[in-house]
Amino acid sequence: MNNKISLPLFETVRRSFMCVLKNFSVVSKISSIFIFLWLACIVMEIQVAVSPNVTFEQIWRTELWCALLTALASTIVAVSFIRYIILKQNPKWFSLSFGMNNLKFIGWNIVLFLFVFLPSSFIATGAAIAEYNGVNLSVVRSLGLIAIISILFMFVLVGRLYLVYASSALGIKNFGLAKSFALTKGNTLKILCGSLILVIPTVIFTHLLVRLYQLPNLNIISVCVLSLLGMAVSFFDSAVKASYYSHLYQFFTYFNTEKTVKVAEKKEPVVKSEPAVKAVKETKAAPKKKAAPKKKAAPKKKAASKTKTATKTTKKAPAKPVAQKQKTIKKTAPKKTTKVVKK
Repeated sequence: MNNKISLPLFETVRRSFMCVLKNFSVVSKISSIFIFLWLACIVMEIQVAVSPNVTFEQIWRTELWCALLTALASTIVAVSFIRYIILKQNPKWFSLSFGMNNLKFIGWNIVLFLFVFLPSSFIATGAAIAEYNGVNLSVVRSLGLIAIISILFMFVLVGRLYLVYASSALGIKNFGLAKSFALTKGNTLKILCGSLILVIPTVIFTHLLVRLYQLPNLNIISVCVLSLLGMAVSFFDSAVKASYYSHLYQFFTYFNTEKTVKVAEKKEPVVKSEPAVKAVKETKAAPKKKAAPKKKAAPKKKAASKTKTATKTTKKAPAKPVAQKQKTIKKTAPKKTTKVVKK
């Protein structure tokens, strides 16, 4: 018997996209509070652009702060949208919800990032040390190739851990990496392909924004509009990923519980020995003997007999006095009249 749960890849991807497009107003409500973040980033960038003695370090620091704040806002958008999809929690305009589930979501992002890049970073460090100590060039190249292969392998494998994002957003306890890895067994490539397909629109929009930033003679208003579009693309990417994580979580948890229920139903009626079969038959036959219909039929017969006797007595009793009165009247009346005529 094959108990593997097979993910419908294209249906899941289609539902993830359509969920974001149909609920675009919800995504707008969730991200409306971050218009103030956009204004803060614009102010910092204008200050750097207007200052006469600006350095590369100041520009890099400003862009880094803007990127970090946008990434933090994107995680809040993702958590709120997951809770809307699964728990149907409607957000409000210009409202900010940040709690322990957001911190868990950010924590899982850091853990999975380290899960992908930490092994390859150790291998790359070993390759750099080997090259510094004058080790053979072929050994250094082989170590670099192993580092690249390890990154790709971990990136493929990390897709089976995506369920922890939805569980952390929902605040579900005792749902970690091991359970996510077990539920998604046999669907590694499908989950990876789905995540790659969902990234395609974000890559296209980002490429267009980079092209627009490279246009000559950009004024401050155009830079502000492009910055706002860049933040909108980041929020759109977070909403699409949140929709994908939600659909993955709903699919695998639903079919896993359905499978366990079916297994439990099959195990209950199993009888291993012949005495147990006889005991089951006797227990089933016992209530049939006790529930005999004789006791119930007895009062019905008595009631029927009582009604019959009652009807008989009621028919005979009033008939006698009526007949007697009629006879006496007929006999006495003619006697009195005949006597008076004769005299």
